[in-house]
Amino acid sequence: MEKMVKSKEEQLRTITQYFGVETEIMKLNEEVGELANACYTKNTEDVEDECADVLVVLSQLMLFYDCDLKKIQDIYNKKISRTLERIAINWYEKHR
Repeated sequence: MEKMVKSKEEQLRTITQYFGVETEIMKLNEEVGELANACYTKNTEDVEDECADVLVVLSQLMLFYDCDLKKIQDIYNKKISRTLERIAINWYEKHR
């Protein structure tokens, strides 16, 4: 009998169901901390590895909470634009 290959979404949902969403939220905190620490080492491989860990858990939570990827992309783009606008008008210098 041939084993059916699960989609990436199904795989992520399986992980979340197995560990539980509360555990995965705690895992996100842990992984973000590890990413921050890796950034201080300035070792690209460590940063890449920790980015992947954060993306896995973040992807699980986005699926669990039924997030709209298009909406997230729109918000993401608006936040980048807003930050660039603030840099252009020295907003951060005035708000430090």
